[in-house]
Amino acid sequence: MRPWIKLATEIVADTNFRRLGLAAKATFPICLALAGRCDRDGLLAERTGPLDVTEIAEVTRLNVGDQQAALDELVVTRFLSHNTSGYRIHNWKKYQPKIDRTNAERQSRWYQRHRQPNTVTNAAQNVLLTPPDIRKKKKEKDNPRNPLLSTVQSRTNRGLRALSSIIAGEA
Repeated sequence: MRPWIKLATEIVADTNFRRLGLAAKATFPICLALAGRCDRDGLLAERTGPLDVTEIAEVTRLNVGDQQAALDELVVTRFLSHNTSGYRIHNWKKYQPKIDRTNAERQSRWYQRHRQPNTVTNAAQNVLLTPPDIRKKKKEKDNPRNPLLSTVQSRTNRGLRALSSIIAGEA
């Protein structure tokens, strides 16, 4: 089972798709999803055999007559083909690429190889996280007698406390 299918946004500009009836327009993307679930290169078939009109109608919620008319319209306009093996999405292999099951692993390895070490430090955050009693002891050790330095440090500390309250959302 495919976890996803590819549906090009250009489909809304496609004249053939725009000319389809409402039931056929609703049926086609569901047939794409069913073909993805069946994972048999666009064939609408399970291991036990092809999906019939009744089974497709159960998914689309159309009555069987309307569903048959929608499928016939999709066959005539070459969105689907039909033979004894069942309905098949036309050009499935062209529009639905093979799923690379190792893609997540490969991307993870690439990320690990190209990952940059975090060398940037946030000095303001470091100061804010330093307990106040340690900052006070450091200040006294640096220059306890210089009044000008003491004033500058005092104003800086007030600014940092204000910044801290803004960051913490207490402003």
